[in-house]
Parts: sequence; structure tokens; C-alpha cells
Amino acid sequence: MNRASFVAAGALVGAAAALLSTALPSSAQGFGQKRELKWERLNVCLEFPPTMTPMAESQRQELLERLALHRAKVPNGWFVMTPRGGLTFYPDPSHSWDGNSLR
Repeated sequence: MNRASFVAAGALVGAAAALLSTALPSSAQGFGQKRELKWERLNVCLEFPPTMTPMAESQRQELLERLALHRAKVPNGWFVMTPRGGLTFYPDPSHSWDGNSLR
């Protein structure tokens, strides 16, 4: 896949994320009422091997921003979004995922 394909795919995913966060009509709420996705930031914890050269705090913070994820509760699971607009669905009907990874 070439760079232009990646750019086009990224734009489509970004557009989908924007659409999902805008007001949409619902038959349960009535036409014209706003619905919103409440995005929650997931904290990222980086564990570096002891042999790795330490990085400056500013570099570490920049890396954490690039890795930040957000999630929004939706019926039967979660939408998970990356900083660049990547979007996926995580099935979890009971919404039991607390946002942490498994160890």
C-alpha cells in the first residue's frame, strides 16, 4: 500500500469518527435531538527495558500523546479511537472492561 492509500484511508477513518461524534437522529429520542459520544482518555503506561537509553521528559510526553487512546461506551461494547483517527469496536456487552490492559 502506498502513501496516498494510507492518507486516503486515514481521511475516511477520520471522517467516520467525526460522523460518529455529531448529532444523529434516533427513533427512541425523536428526530432532531442530539446524541453524543462521551470519549474517555485511556492512560498509557510505558515500561522501558533497563538497557534502553533514558529519554528526555519532553520526548516521553510527546510519545505518550502519540500513543493516547480514547474510548466511548456504545451498545454492546466500546468504540476505541487512536490519536490519528483510527477507530475500532471492542465487543463487551456488560461493559466490564475497566480500561486497563491485562498483565
